[in-house]
Formats: sequence, structure tokens, C-alpha cells
Amino acid sequence: MKQTLLMLVLLVSACTQATLTPAPSPTASPEVTLALYVRATPTPTSPAVQPTATPTLPPLPSPTPFLYKVKADDTLLIIAYRFGVSLQALKDANPKVNPNLMSVGQELVIPLNLAGAAVGTASATPGAPELAVAPPVCYTAQSGGAWCLARVENRSESMYTNIMVEIIPQGSSAAQAAAPAVQAAPLLERLPPGLAVPVEVYFPGEVSQAAARLLSAQVGGQDDPRYYPVQTAASQVEIAADGLSAHLQGQVSISGPAGRLWLVAAAYAQDSKPAGLRRWEIANPCPAAAGAGGTTSLCLAAYDFSVYSLGAAISRVEVFAEAAR
Repeated sequence: MKQTLLMLVLLVSACTQATLTPAPSPTASPEVTLALYVRATPTPTSPAVQPTATPTLPPLPSPTPFLYKVKADDTLLIIAYRFGVSLQALKDANPKVNPNLMSVGQELVIPLNLAGAAVGTASATPGAPELAVAPPVCYTAQSGGAWCLARVENRSESMYTNIMVEIIPQGSSAAQAAAPAVQAAPLLERLPPGLAVPVEVYFPGEVSQAAARLLSAQVGGQDDPRYYPVQTAASQVEIAADGLSAHLQGQVSISGPAGRLWLVAAAYAQDSKPAGLRRWEIANPCPAAAGAGGTTSLCLAAYDFSVYSLGAAISRVEVFAEAAR
């Protein structure tokens, strides 16, 4: 049976405005629109009086590795499909991994082919419509490090999956300039048309501002049979008086025997910049959703969790849900 995904979005305004001075917003680079370009390979010209020689081509950049932690029910084939790499490439990148003995939490190297990726370029989406990554906003953590969040928006009419963003620290100090970039994927596995969700990274050192670029993304996943449609049945969001947290409570209905349900809460400040992010999961929310005669019945699953601000007062919260086998 063809199954599709329906994202739920809850937009809630704060009932009580916090009396506090929001953390200063860093100066960010202008938002960039991410589009694909194709660069032609130059054709070497042989001298007229010399024998034709085979030109020596420069070596291609090696794929950039990305570490992925195995989840329940993962297989190498599923992971390869999720990240848009071949099964053989995944096996070659993990020669010591036995596909039949993988454990939850085990780290695998994902050989993302990011050769030629540039700022503002979706390198893995040939001919695909545009995505956009907003300039990151960074907050100083109590540990002395920094959290940076960048909003990824799907401006196309297609579903996107396997999105990977790189956030690059910027600053005048030598320590900030030397800090390595960090890669992050959205907490949603798919990003439907017209929606946006932040990505979040942590830097152990001081970072006051950063830049972001899209490393990879793929069009697809609209009719992926692993996912089930999700709808909201009841919802309530209460933002604390000081604006530093928001409590989410309600129910979602799932059309199928889902083995996993996860909700992503994105908190935004008054200036619409990301202020906090959290993913909340339920294992086996619909253990017996198959009805008599093979029909599929709706399953109700309750959620109750909070999202916390990283610095600025929360003004509104957007909530997204996904359910899968």
C-alpha cells in the first residue's frame, strides 16, 4: 500500500513575554541560495609538431568521511540508501564491520562524495531545485564552548533527504580561526516541500559567529514505504514566563504499525532566529495497528517533553513528527 508522510507543524506564540535581555545576536553573513553548477572538464590541446601525449589529470579529492551511529533495525543496505552511497562503497569504507553483527550505537564511516562541493552548492543533487541555509546563530554554552544553529529551508516542490550541512567557525581571534568545521544533519530524516528545520552543532571552544554551507542533499523519499503518515490529534505548547523553555504535550495519530516515532521541536526567538532544538523519540508506539482483514487502523501516541533555549527568549515553537517501521 502506498504510504506517504504528513508533517505536523505547530506554531505557538508565547502568552507571556519574558522580562530579560536576549543574548546578543552575532553578526551573520547574508543568506545564500544553494544551487547546482556543472563545471566542464577542459580538453588538453596537443602541440602541432609534437606527438600526441596523454594528459596527466589531477587526482580527484577523496570523499569526506562522516561518522554515523547504527540505530535499531539498521542494515548496511538501509544506511547506504539513506545517505545516497552505494552498498559496496559503504562496505569498502568499513572493512572490519560484519554486516550481520552490527550493534546499536556502533559507528560507521559514511563515504559522502563531497568532491567539488563549494559554499552554496548542493553537490549531490544534479538538476534538483534549490535548498537554502540561513546564516548560523551561535550561543555561548555554560561549559565555555558554543552551540551554533543554522536553518535549512526547502524552497522546492520536492521532498529532500540525506541533507548534510557544514558549519564553519569565524572570528578575529586565532583560536576561532583555527577551529575545525563541524558537519550536521537535520534531526528529521526527510524535509518536505516548503518546510524548514535547523541543524545544530557544538564547538568546544569559543565561537561568536560562523558560516554554513550545504554539503549534500538528495531528492526523494516521498513514497518511501518505511514511513507512515502522521497527523496531530491534540496538542498544547506552553512557553515559560522567562522564555527559556517550552513544554509540549499532546497526541499524534499514525497510520500503520510504526516501530519508531520522533518529534522535533524547533524554538525561535522574537527575531525568528533559532533559539533551541530538541528531538524526542518513542520506541514501538504502535505495536498492533493492523486491523482486521489486512486494513490499517490509526494508532494514537502521546508525547510530553520540553525544549530549552540556548540563550535568547523563546517566542514560538515549531513541531515536526515522523514515524517509520
